[in-house]
Amino acid sequence: WVCIDHYRENYQAKAAQAFRDTVKALGGSFDENVGRVEMTLRSTLQAEQFYMALEKARSVYELMIWLTWKETTYNDFRQLRDTLLKTNVGVLELRCNIERSTTIDILNRSKRYDPIIDIIGHPSIQSFVFTSAPFAFFKRSNLLSRNNNFSHLRYLEIDLVALDAVGPNLKCLVANASQLTSMTLFIYWEMLTRVYNAIAEHQTCPVTFKHHKEVAMRILPPTEESRQSKVALQDLAHLFRVYGQHIEAINLTWRAFDDYALEALAEAAQSGSGLREFLMEDVYRRLGDECIKNIVSIIARSEVRDLFIDLKDEEERVVILESIPWKHIRKLKVRLERENQVIRVMKALVDSMEKVSERVQLEEFAIVCASTSDSMSVAEEELLRTFVSSASLKHLTLNISMALEQMLSVTKSIDVMRLQHFTLRTQDIASTDVQSILDSLPHATNLETIHLLNASITEEQVEQMKTKEISLLPHD
Repeated sequence: WVCIDHYRENYQAKAAQAFRDTVKALGGSFDENVGRVEMTLRSTLQAEQFYMALEKARSVYELMIWLTWKETTYNDFRQLRDTLLKTNVGVLELRCNIERSTTIDILNRSKRYDPIIDIIGHPSIQSFVFTSAPFAFFKRSNLLSRNNNFSHLRYLEIDLVALDAVGPNLKCLVANASQLTSMTLFIYWEMLTRVYNAIAEHQTCPVTFKHHKEVAMRILPPTEESRQSKVALQDLAHLFRVYGQHIEAINLTWRAFDDYALEALAEAAQSGSGLREFLMEDVYRRLGDECIKNIVSIIARSEVRDLFIDLKDEEERVVILESIPWKHIRKLKVRLERENQVIRVMKALVDSMEKVSERVQLEEFAIVCASTSDSMSVAEEELLRTFVSSASLKHLTLNISMALEQMLSVTKSIDVMRLQHFTLRTQDIASTDVQSILDSLPHATNLETIHLLNASITEEQVEQMKTKEISLLPHD
């Protein structure tokens, strides 16, 4: 006779160990603390082995799975679906090879991807991420003709770049996922207005559009009045005029942000703005006075918390730094083209900061310059010291040229010890020079990590900083 509780306990322990062994044998990873599995399956045989073990594992909540064999069929996706129905997985990230062949779909009546729709619709799935979605994902499923209910879904992320027939299918998907709290869509610029036209009427959560891996735009849910207007957007400027007040994040790395679009956004901001993140990176074309004026107006009328300004070779862009609304800024990054821009940048920041009566609540500051021609001047060092001492910084990145003596001076004078994270670019210094920097740090500190770019760091130095409870990290 065996106690049923002991039997169940032993059975579950054996199943858990068998699952660990299977994941390891197939080259996957299993983080038992959060119940997350990452697995790449290279054949249907491997899939069968993994699915059999997964069905008996009760501790997997997050699953990232990649099906890499060439011809993923309806039966392959059905097998995945049937397995997931027997598990506790609530967070799923799926990736499969892009397949454009139509041969198999003739036999299954173009419903190859219906099992994936079933997975999205399963009540236990709260988060679904579909990376590298196949070209015909929407076209070869019966999404539009089904009675779908995705009300359990809280997060949805789909790579739309390679997809066909996006508009009506995405609209159907979003319309039946009324409880979404966030959505991310990977797109090309040319797709933006078409995609947003499809979902705007049913948008109930923030939508983040990404171009490659970078956030290009985030739009908050529009008002009921805006949704009911059902305006067909013509271009980006039109989108800004209609929904400009609901845009939360913008990245000007996009080629499509022309003068007309920025003018439209500036006009919309006059009636209020939800903008919190404004990034201007890799904008190589000359902006011109009117464009810069619109950028200044947008930032001034918004409660921007995260600001990234790339100056390039256009000196006029420094005007943007002179108009920063310090009341709201928490994270600021400035990238320079040349070292001789440092003094003007720091002076602009200090001058604008001194106009604020209250202490600036800036938490993160980074200044980056690709050039390594000159070292920081005494005046620049003094301006940097003044700026840092006037803010409530926790993260500081100085990715600019400094001689070793200046590094030692800076680490002593800018109160590095009240920071949590400090990144410093070195000029390929040796471990002995690294030691000089480390020795200059006091023992009492809030510092958690130090990144020394281009530095030679020894294991002994890493261990030395551990005694101060500081992580010393090389960063190439």
